[in-house]
Amino acid sequence: MRSAHQAWSITLDRLDAYVDALAAALDRGDIALVPAFRIPHDLPPLPATCAGRAREVERRHTALQHQVREQLLAASQRLSRTRPPTAPQRPAARRLEIHA
Repeated sequence: MRSAHQAWSITLDRLDAYVDALAAALDRGDIALVPAFRIPHDLPPLPATCAGRAREVERRHTALQHQVREQLLAASQRLSRTRPPTAPQRPAARRLEIHA
């Protein structure tokens, strides 16, 4: 049986690699291709010996989340400026006058 420190060290190694993969995918523009990271269901409580590293990995991941959000917002704004109207323009209504 692994100790809590060993279990967290392995998980943090994997999470660190995941954050690296996210950063690389973001640089390439294909972030959607990176599968979600799954925390092991049987992970014990975080030992104090791993807390500093866990905070650093969390800080890197949070920074990437902000970068993704900013890029999505910028892309959305670019699309809204270049996208044609979604509804076709209707011709102006004409008035029909009947004189009897």
